[in-house]
Amino acid sequence: MRVLSNCAALAATVLLTTTPLAAAGGQQQPLPPSSPATTARPTAASQTPARTSAPPARRSQPRGFVAAGALFQPGKSSFTDARTFTSNRESATQTGEYDIDSGIGFDLGVFARVWRSLGAGVSVTQVNRTGQAAFSASIPHPFFFNQPRTATTTAADLDRTETGVHLSAAYLLPTSGRFGLTLFGGPSFFTIKQDVISDLAITDVYPYDTIAIAPGARSNVSESAVGFHAGADATWYFTRQLGAGALVRYASGKKSVSIGSGNSFDLEAGGVQASIGLRLKF
Repeated sequence: MRVLSNCAALAATVLLTTTPLAAAGGQQQPLPPSSPATTARPTAASQTPARTSAPPARRSQPRGFVAAGALFQPGKSSFTDARTFTSNRESATQTGEYDIDSGIGFDLGVFARVWRSLGAGVSVTQVNRTGQAAFSASIPHPFFFNQPRTATTTAADLDRTETGVHLSAAYLLPTSGRFGLTLFGGPSFFTIKQDVISDLAITDVYPYDTIAIAPGARSNVSESAVGFHAGADATWYFTRQLGAGALVRYASGKKSVSIGSGNSFDLEAGGVQASIGLRLKF
């Protein structure tokens, strides 16, 4: 009897355990999907910051250039040598009107950047010019008062040489390609050598009613003058370093001088200058 009661209790326990499974049609309910233990790590591509494109490299500007060319100075100049002296107890006069023609020469210079587009330069110019002079004289009569005798003459081939040293502050415009432009200006220092007629040869013979004059000895006046200049240089480079350029400069200087015992006058140098030649970039 005791064995039968234990078997009956075991059967009841098994029946109670299997009843929910049978009610569900004998199928076990699926377990809900488990969440991942960890989140996905970002890929290496997502961690790399976006790269910005580098700006284009700036074209380096030339340090400077050397200029050499033929120079033309089209302007003319003039000055007057006037003298007054005593002859036959009266005042006598002698006047020389000098006219100096245009000239040609050379122009050598170098310009270099100092800071950004600002630079400095130095140029040496020399212009050879020629001229002529017209002379007149009024000499009192040896016998009669207030009856001066007059005469005229001329002199040709009176040479002049003007040498200039020009110190410049320059602005080298930033350019690209083959073209270059430079603006400049500053003080100028001139050396002027001018042929002059020191005196006139006067012919005065009886009856002393007329006189004749002729150019006398020639001499050379050499003076220094200080002035200024300003200009521009434009260049077209047909290779990386070699080009052809044109320059325009206005330079001016003057010095007060006199010839012998004559009155003082201004001896002027310079004027508009134009140069064409080669340019070497460095």
